[in-house]
Amino acid sequence: MWLTAVAPIRRRWFEVFYVTHHLYLVFFAFLVFHVGPKMSAYTAGGIFLFFVDRFIRMVQSRHSLSLAAAKVYPSGVIELKLRKSPGVAYNALSSVFVNIPCVSRLQWHPFSITSSPLDDSRTLTVCIKPLGKWTKRLHRTLVASDSKASPSSCTFSNLLFAEGPYGHASDFYLKYDALLLVAGGIGITPFIAILRDLFHRHQAKERGLPRSIQLIWTVKRGSELVLLTDIFPPKRYSNATMHFECHAFLTGQDTQYDTGEVSLIHGGEPENEVTMNFPNVSGCEGSLSTVSATGNGLWIASLTAVASFATIFVMYVSDRSTSLQSPSGNPLSSHHVALLYFVSMLMGIGGFGGVVVLVWSILRNINSGKSYKSASVYDEEGTPASCPLPDRENVWQRNLLDNTNVMRGRPNIRKYFNAAAEWYRGKDVGVLVSGPASLQQSVAGECKAHYMSSSVESPFYFHSVSFDM
Repeated sequence: MWLTAVAPIRRRWFEVFYVTHHLYLVFFAFLVFHVGPKMSAYTAGGIFLFFVDRFIRMVQSRHSLSLAAAKVYPSGVIELKLRKSPGVAYNALSSVFVNIPCVSRLQWHPFSITSSPLDDSRTLTVCIKPLGKWTKRLHRTLVASDSKASPSSCTFSNLLFAEGPYGHASDFYLKYDALLLVAGGIGITPFIAILRDLFHRHQAKERGLPRSIQLIWTVKRGSELVLLTDIFPPKRYSNATMHFECHAFLTGQDTQYDTGEVSLIHGGEPENEVTMNFPNVSGCEGSLSTVSATGNGLWIASLTAVASFATIFVMYVSDRSTSLQSPSGNPLSSHHVALLYFVSMLMGIGGFGGVVVLVWSILRNINSGKSYKSASVYDEEGTPASCPLPDRENVWQRNLLDNTNVMRGRPNIRKYFNAAAEWYRGKDVGVLVSGPASLQQSVAGECKAHYMSSSVESPFYFHSVSFDM
């Protein structure tokens, strides 16, 4: 188990790491047979917390979902729009585990959610870059099925599973006066959600929001910038309420844009884009519905209560088992008592955990049968439905890409930090970085250098929003 946990082995052969670590079940079984149920009962509380949680999440994740739409950008990036129940709450830095059986029945992969909770209460969006075997197979499957799809087909929607959302329990980035977002490649995905969330909040004129935002994004090809075309800044925007800058750096070896990239940068329609919509046909109405959202206190309380009752039940059975006798009148052997301990564990997990699953299923069916309103106050164009806005009277054009400063080469991180220290003097600056380890180390080094400098009046608070398996 220790050997497969080493980073090079874990990343290259994750399935081996995953399967090997399930040997803890064998270890626990031998522990019970060796020390006996009474001694094992001291660890029952923590064990039940883990097993009850896994049991409930397993039931949740086996609920099939309905895919609303899928898009393959010219750069190869895949955008999946998943249907969800309006009660599913998440934050802008959340992620979701996705399983698509037509690609692999066993593999679950985590992806950052690129949509904001204020976008739409019925869907959430993830963006996937085909870098590994699983993502490349998904890319080929989507492209190949585009010509075969029909309005009544349900190719993906009835074969999609998801677990989550997971992530931060609060929008911590809202507490800073200014934000410096640094992304590399597909690491832009969590920042897309942050930008959408902040634009919505500024549109609604919320108070206490970051007043200045800088985005620095490095990509290899210009076609990757197409992800910015789906981000629309507030229609009523002025530098007095929010200052925003977006800088994109192309690090590819080619010295000229190809034709598709030139048209894309200058607002042309992207070529070789595959878009598929999946209507809610019969048998494909599933949507993401969680037992509990991230950071929900009710979930923590119910899980603790279930584990406590299950632990008391198992300890009671273990205590009573010492007085039981076999049919021949002799006391039960330690092996029989251990087996009885395992049976009581299964009954405790299935019984007490099943109550939570039953209540969740009833509530889900009730909510799915009602016609619900969007949890967001925004209409499809991202504007408040109750207060129509006038025509744009600011510098923003159609989308964020049209207002992005695109440059060649790699960014001078130190220059941006020095400028930020001068601009945001006396303010708290949140630095969020998502991308390769080298980029994170470079940004963290600059934060440390400015922190060690006695002349700096604007502290930089470093946050890594990348996750590594």
